Amino acid sequence: ECKELNKRFFTFHEKKRPYILLKYAQTKDGFMAESKNRIQISCGQAIKLVHMWRSEEQSIMVGTNTALTDNPHLTVRKIKGKNPIRIVLDREQKIPASFHLLNGLASTIIFTAKKKSASKNVNYITIDFKKNVLRQVMDELYKRQIQSLIVEGGAKLLDSFLQENLWDEARVFTGKKTLFEIAGTKARGIKSPKIKTRCVSKEKTGSDELKIYRNKKH
Repeated sequence: ECKELNKRFFTFHEKKRPYILLKYAQTKDGFMAESKNRIQISCGQAIKLVHMWRSEEQSIMVGTNTALTDNPHLTVRKIKGKNPIRIVLDREQKIPASFHLLNGLASTIIFTAKKKSASKNVNYITIDFKKNVLRQVMDELYKRQIQSLIVEGGAKLLDSFLQENLWDEARVFTGKKTLFEIAGTKARGIKSPKIKTRCVSKEKTGSDELKIYRNKKH
């Protein structure tokens, strides 16, 4: 019980990285939205719960594709709470200055291949994208004393964490509709990541099903 209560603290000091929580939503038939094809999968109650989770963690991360496709805020808005530090992978600095992630309303760290000066509460950190990107990011977050991270990226970013076995917990929403029922004949999606471990809890959140997984392979 003590270890569960202090899981972020223990992970940070034992593994020299934040506690990593993967979060995503999939359709009833196991699809996520494809890049450039935004669809709403989660119900309103699930979205409110996600905002509560954001308020409980120190940082939140997305990749370039999600940033460009969704133009997300990655802030706490559905409830009252503190915004997490926004972590973004943007190798070529493709995110337009007008996008929410660069509005300075929350502390933001952009990992990029090209040097750029900080501005409006946004800091740029140069890393080598030819080497292990996630390890470099985790090392930097550790240096900055960031003890927890929610990954809300697309399938590609989520899969990269899974392939590296770089995660501690996964929270997966499954909607009540198939991809076709949501988007009709124009439906386009990609298969959602597969968590290769048994789920430790399952519950209903509005019309969605929420499954929680824990990584037992550290």
